[in-house]
Amino acid sequence: MEFLALLAVGGAIAGGAALWIARGGARASPWFSIAEACGLTDIRRVSRWSRDIVGDLGALEVRLAVYSPTQHDRSTRLTVRGLSPFVAFRREGLATRIDRVLGGGEVLFGDEPFDRALYLQGDERLFHALLDAKTRKHLVDAFSGSIGPASGKFTLSLGHGEMQASFADDVSRGRFVRRGTVRWLLRLAGRLQEPTDVVARLAANAEGDPLPLVRRECLRVLQETEPLHPGTRAALERAARSDRDAEVRLQAALALDQDGWPTLEELATSGAVEDAISARAFEGLGEHVAAGRAPRLLEESLAAGRVLTARAAAKVLGGAGDAHVPALVAVLEHATDVAGAAATALGQTGSAAAEEPLRAALSHESPDVRAAAADALGRVGTAASVPSLKELAQRSGGRLRSAALASLDRIRSRLKGIEPGRLALTAGADGQLALSDTDGRVSLPDPDGTA
Repeated sequence: MEFLALLAVGGAIAGGAALWIARGGARASPWFSIAEACGLTDIRRVSRWSRDIVGDLGALEVRLAVYSPTQHDRSTRLTVRGLSPFVAFRREGLATRIDRVLGGGEVLFGDEPFDRALYLQGDERLFHALLDAKTRKHLVDAFSGSIGPASGKFTLSLGHGEMQASFADDVSRGRFVRRGTVRWLLRLAGRLQEPTDVVARLAANAEGDPLPLVRRECLRVLQETEPLHPGTRAALERAARSDRDAEVRLQAALALDQDGWPTLEELATSGAVEDAISARAFEGLGEHVAAGRAPRLLEESLAAGRVLTARAAAKVLGGAGDAHVPALVAVLEHATDVAGAAATALGQTGSAAAEEPLRAALSHESPDVRAAAADALGRVGTAASVPSLKELAQRSGGRLRSAALASLDRIRSRLKGIEPGRLALTAGADGQLALSDTDGRVSLPDPDGTA
C-alpha cells in the first residue's frame, strides 16, 4: 500500500511538472508577452524542448514559432488555424497567370484593384460574404509584405483553413516580431472566419459596399444561391428602392418581377440615367404594362437622342398591334438610328398596313434597315412583296440575301394552301410573277447567275 501511495504522489508531481512545463513554462518563451498582449488565452509551449508557443483566440488556434529561412538564420512564424477551408488567396504573379490560362477557376470579385492584386479560388458565395471593403484593403496590404514602416517585413500565405506569416526578424540576436504587427494580422484573421449567417453578411455587403459592381455581384450571388431565403428578398427590395446606383436598382427590380415595376417605371422614364439602363427597364416592364407609355416615351427619347430607349419603346409598340402602325412608319421614314427597330416592330404588329412602308424600306440607305425590313416582310408580306424581295436577294449577298430568301420562303409557306396553279416565281430575267404547276417553292439564281 505504501508503494502505491508513493506511486500516486510521484504521478501527481510528474503531472504537475508537465503542466508547468507546458503552461507555466511558456512564460520563458520570448513570444509569451506578445501572445498575452494580443489577447491569446490558454498559452502553452508546444513541447518541453521547444520555445514555440500556441494559444487560443476564440475559435482560432494561434502559434508563434521559430523557423529557419536559411541554414544560419532564425526568424518568427505566425500560424493561425481555424479559418474557412473553402477560400484561398494568392498574390498575383507568374504562377497565377499560368494557372488562369490553364483554367484554374479564379473568382473575380468586382473590385478592379483588388482583383489585379490578388488571385482568389474557392467558394464565391463565401468570398462575397467575407470581403467587405475594409477586409479587402487589409488583404492587399498584408500580401504586399508590410503594413507600415515599423511593422517589419513578412511573407503571407492564406488558404484552406490556415494563415501563415513568416517574418524577417533575427531571433538569434534577440529581435522579435512587433506585437502591433501580430495584433493586426490576428484582427485580419478574425475577419476571415466563416460567418454563422452567410446570407446576412451577403445582404449587408450588397447594401453597404462602396463599389456598385461589388453590390451587384453580392445581389447576383444571393439570387443564385439563396433565391427563396427571406433575406435575399429583403436585400433586393432595399436595393431596388434606395441604392444610389441606377444599375444596381435595375438589377434588383428585374429580379423582383411585379414588385419591381415601380422602380422600372422610374428608370424607364428618367432622363437622368444612362440610355441603356432606361431601355432595359422599359423592356423589363413587359408589353402589357409599358404599351400605354410607349408612344410618349418614343417621342421624348427621339427628341433627346436616347436611341436605345427609343428602340425599346418601338419594340413595345410593335407588340401592341395595329394601333401604333402610323407612329412606327414615321420613325421608319425619318429616324435613321431607330429605323431598324421600327421595321422589326412593324413586322411584329402583324398589320397589313405595315407591308407597303416595309417594301419601301428595302431601298433604305442603311443595310441594317434593309435587312430588318426584309425580315419583317416575312411576317406581314403577301405575294405583292415577292418581286421586291426577289430583287433584293438577287442584288445582295450575305445577311441581306439570307433575310430576303428566308422571308420569301415564309410568304410561300403562307400560300401553301393554294392548289396547283398557285404562285411560283420563275428565274426569268423580267422577275414577273407567273402561275405554274410546281410545288410553289421560291427558286432564285445566285448573284453570279448560278441557280
